[in-house]
Amino acid sequence: MPDELEAGFRGASRVAGLRGASREMSSGGDSRAESCTDLLFGYVLVSRRGCHLCEDAEQALKAASLPYHWRDVDADPDLRGYTFRVPVLLHGGKVVLEGWITHDKLMRALNRIEEC
Repeated sequence: MPDELEAGFRGASRVAGLRGASREMSSGGDSRAESCTDLLFGYVLVSRRGCHLCEDAEQALKAASLPYHWRDVDADPDLRGYTFRVPVLLHGGKVVLEGWITHDKLMRALNRIEEC
């Protein structure tokens, strides 16, 4: 198994309880921006290279041990709508957080998802 996939699975137990909530939240989402890998990880970080806010968001996701799939907004035409919004964290095709994503903001958002 490649290191990138293995790292993503390490945090899977942390979010196992969130999968039920994601089904409720994903109804009506834009499925065009979802790939098979996105569905595997559940969370997608729409980002771009050289973006300091995007790098901060990645650090917050790693600190929370949250598995996610990184998508390049500049390389994927399906993500064009997020061009000026990165970083954007998606779950089930819905925006969870965008802009300045800190560990505290991420944990509050995850707690809201768990409450659904």
